[in-house]
Amino acid sequence: MQPETYNTIIGKSEDKLRRETSFVRRNYSFYWIATILYILASLGSAFTIFMHMNMRAGETFYPTVAIIIASFITLVIAGCQYMIEPLVDDYQAKAHIKGGSDGALMFLKGLAALVGIVGGVWLSINGASKAVDVVRKDTTFENIKLISEDSIARYYDTQIAQINGSIGKQEGTTYKRKITAPATKNLTILFSTVNDLQAKKAAELADAKAKNDLVLAEYKDETKVNAAGAKGFMGFLELLIVITAVMRGVFNDGLKKEAKSVGVKAGQTF
Repeated sequence: MQPETYNTIIGKSEDKLRRETSFVRRNYSFYWIATILYILASLGSAFTIFMHMNMRAGETFYPTVAIIIASFITLVIAGCQYMIEPLVDDYQAKAHIKGGSDGALMFLKGLAALVGIVGGVWLSINGASKAVDVVRKDTTFENIKLISEDSIARYYDTQIAQINGSIGKQEGTTYKRKITAPATKNLTILFSTVNDLQAKKAAELADAKAKNDLVLAEYKDETKVNAAGAKGFMGFLELLIVITAVMRGVFNDGLKKEAKSVGVKAGQTF
């Protein structure tokens, strides 16, 4: 074996040993992955919460007021969700055992984190569902093609109107104040034609309505599926926020312990 190859292998082995014995080396990349996922999930959650509250508030208040309310609630929920990480820090520092101000603050952080988790889940999941419903409803006629019942009615009404005009002329064809025989014969044909057209109109309108109702029912079913998918995705994001926040808190505790183990000492706090 060449000395260079041997040295390379030994160097890699040393690096592996350092990684195995160092908590920070083993988990540093996971910490940054967790941080990126936490930021992305938080942004997605905040956007959905804001959108939800803006739509709800917009049903009652002026747009500017609705935006202010939605922004305030979004910031409150995001701030409470951020309490998850320091809550984990307090738990690992055994603040609940120390009691006193440490225990009290840990309890308050826990309450805030609970508000953030429950509020975030409820607002984001229902916000996603409402957003899908609103968007799909507003774009219904852009997404599906319905048979125009008005066009069918206009088509037959135009023909019937023309025939009614002819009927009026035939009824005006008289001799000695009586409708002539040829005119009477023509009227029989014209009335029959009107009846046929009205029957066809009713049949086509009924058929069009049935087909449109079927398309709309399928569209509503698709909307429910989309809403369920959006709710599931937001639920996943909320779960990801909790998991990554806990991961970050655990890493911070491991970082502190490793720093102490290599001789790093905390400076004077005050």
